[in-house]
Amino acid sequence: MIEFSWHVDGKNDDRKIVFSGDQGRPGAPFLTSPKKVQEADYQVLESTYGEREHGDRSRWGKELFEAVLETVENGGNVIIPAFAVGRAQEVLYELNPYAESGAFKGIKCFVDRPLVVSAGEIYSRHPACFNAETRHLIEMGDDPLAFPGISYTRSKDESKAMNSVKEPHVIISASGMCTGAGSFTT
Repeated sequence: MIEFSWHVDGKNDDRKIVFSGDQGRPGAPFLTSPKKVQEADYQVLESTYGEREHGDRSRWGKELFEAVLETVENGGNVIIPAFAVGRAQEVLYELNPYAESGAFKGIKCFVDRPLVVSAGEIYSRHPACFNAETRHLIEMGDDPLAFPGISYTRSKDESKAMNSVKEPHVIISASGMCTGAGSFTT
């Protein structure tokens, strides 16, 4: 977020304009909560979600896990399109406790896109940006982006190898994969 203030010539009148992209949601595990703009005369910002509420974040992981488990138990595969930076890491963070506790029941999980893998590595190198809960997990020796049954793919061959997996599984990929944009899989 960038704030500019200026004084209008000849008038005793200061003005402030704020420019911002996506400010994020409060409580995200890999970023500190965004600061709210307290006041501005003008705002220029990205507004993907407009005035929509995101809902109760405390239930998000449980609901995601239940949807994955139901799909897999019914013999289906789960493909989760997620932005490579931010959202993919949040999905892994939310699935992590279920996989580590054994509740995932051996379900294989693939992170399929080099950009998603690289973004996760960059996040891991900068824990000071994480919220307090995530920093605590790391201090306790838990990598929130790794758990039993997870595989990261970087190459076209690794991505194609997922086609041979017969049992139900989860694929987390950049959202373009679901539309065929640059997808490695066939």
